[in-house]
Amino acid sequence: MKLIFLKLLAVVAAGSLFVVALLVFRPADRQGGPMGQASIAEAFPLAPSSERILLQGPGGGVWVNNFYKTAKAAIPESGAVLVSRAAGYDILYYRADSGFEIAMDLSASSAGRSAAENSLFAILGAGKQELCKLKISISSLASDGDREYVPLSFCQSVFRAQ
Repeated sequence: MKLIFLKLLAVVAAGSLFVVALLVFRPADRQGGPMGQASIAEAFPLAPSSERILLQGPGGGVWVNNFYKTAKAAIPESGAVLVSRAAGYDILYYRADSGFEIAMDLSASSAGRSAAENSLFAILGAGKQELCKLKISISSLASDGDREYVPLSFCQSVFRAQ
């Protein structure tokens, strides 16, 4: 009887140690929110801190407002910054290719697209001709389920030339 009790006690002690080890040595959860979102400072500690930053696009360099300071979140696994989120669209900046994407929701209308373009225009604080130098596209879901990309409405001729 003593032997069974000692074996049971050893199993309980080993199980307890295992649970404690799992709790102590588990990796910290660095995903700051839904869809793998995190704070900008956490995800991109070397993000610029000045008021304006220089972005390079296919048409050259453009000085814009530092959207990192007002961004909603970072999406580290895709190297993206969620610049803005509004009803009907998200504005994303992809660090790898210095490109912006205005991702329209399924219910996107031409008025919604115009509002999204104006929002990006206001956030970046650069002229329309300047914005056309940058890599910016508007994405929406096509009827076949694929994402469809088009340029800003006021950059049609610039987009075709690239």
